[in-house]
Order: sequence, then C-alpha cells, then structure tokens
Amino acid sequence: MTVAMPTMIEIAADDAPIGTPFADLDRLAAEFADIGVKIEWLRKEAPRFRLRIETFRIAKLPVSRVDYAVFLEQAGQHEVARAHGPNTDLAAHPVRLSFDEATAYCGWIGRETGRGFRLPTEFEWEYAAAGPDAHTYPWGPDYRPGIANTSEAGHGRTRPIGETAGNVSWCGAVDMAGNVEEWTSSLYRPYPGGSPVTDDFNPDGQSYVVTRGGSFRQHRDCTRCQRRHGAFADAAVGLRLAETP
Repeated sequence: MTVAMPTMIEIAADDAPIGTPFADLDRLAAEFADIGVKIEWLRKEAPRFRLRIETFRIAKLPVSRVDYAVFLEQAGQHEVARAHGPNTDLAAHPVRLSFDEATAYCGWIGRETGRGFRLPTEFEWEYAAAGPDAHTYPWGPDYRPGIANTSEAGHGRTRPIGETAGNVSWCGAVDMAGNVEEWTSSLYRPYPGGSPVTDDFNPDGQSYVVTRGGSFRQHRDCTRCQRRHGAFADAAVGLRLAETP
C-alpha cells in the first residue's frame, strides 16, 4: 500500500465569527431539550467573537481506515493493517483513534510527503465548517434529518465517507457533521467574555482536548458547527488533516 496525498482545501485569512451569542443559548436549550441538552453545556460556546485566522488548508475528507492502514503497515502492525485495509467492508469508513494516534499519524504522513500536516485548531475547524456566515450546520442554518450519521440515523456504526451528498460545508469539506467526531489541537479554554465550565469532561477543573462535529453515537446537537466538547472514554473520534501554506 502506498501513501495517498490528501486533497486539501485552502481557506483565505479572515476575521472569523466564532461561537454562539449569549442571546441564543435559551433558544438552543429549548430546541434540544428532548435529548437532554443542558444550557450549562452550551455556555462553553459563548459568546460569539471574531478571531483573526490566517490562511490555512484543511482536508476535504477525514482520514479513512484504508489511509490509516498504510501507516500501520509501515509501522510493522501488519495484522491490524489488514483489518483496516482495502479488502474490508470498512475500508472507506473514517478511522477511529486516540489523540496520540492522531498526532502520530500527522507526523508520519508529514514525513512521508514532505508536508507540514497537523491537526486543525478548533477555530480553524469551526471556520471550515461554518464559514463567514457562521452557519449552524456545515450545510446551512437549519438542521436537516438524514444528512449526518448521528444516533438519530440508527446505524449504530460509522458509514462510508461522503455517503450523504448534502453533508458538505461552504468550503467543500465533506462529513464535518456526524459519523466520527474529529480531534483538534486545542485545549478547552473559555472564550473571551465567557466563564469556565466544569462538566463531565473536566470534573476536576483540568482542561481537555476539544473535539468537534459529533458522531454516530451522539445526538444531532453535536453536529452544530459551534458545539465544542471533549471525548468520552468510548467516543468515536477520527481526524482531518490541516496544514499552514
């Protein structure tokens, strides 16, 4: 198996709108009350502010299992590589891996290709998903059932990348909502003008790596572009490459 160069989308520098206005939190809590969303969770994404994001590139697609199999093969993990490889029915699905495995993959593919691949920051991720109009979902302002692979879809597992044509963000990035969450390189911090939120991810007040996008194990709320959270022990988390031009 050979290394496949990922298709990267260049996003120009901008003063990006990040987060959710405080005024929207009550409405969102009511909208997602049926799935148990607490307003305390939503406060992590408020207030909305503008942040200068320099030009960056983000992968059109998340890393697939067959992509990851090349890394495993070169690392000598032949049996595991075969389980991810092109001859399995899961080859086109996004890979699920730990944060350490994700950063190791970024380093490896960077060395193999001579490129500076890395994880996106959570703000780069949000801007690639929501864009200059701060869309609530990658495809637009309103939730559309059946677009993202969340718990509501009932699959109970990952699905092939790009299976649903409508799951595309403004910049052309595919599957930024549902299927697997995606690691960022950012640790949770309150936004400017916000307050620290302690929840199940940091009961002792420590920080954690922010994940974005929601997964097949999570409800539709987690597919919102502004939703920021962490990874539970049994979370389904993958990665999407980024780089600085």
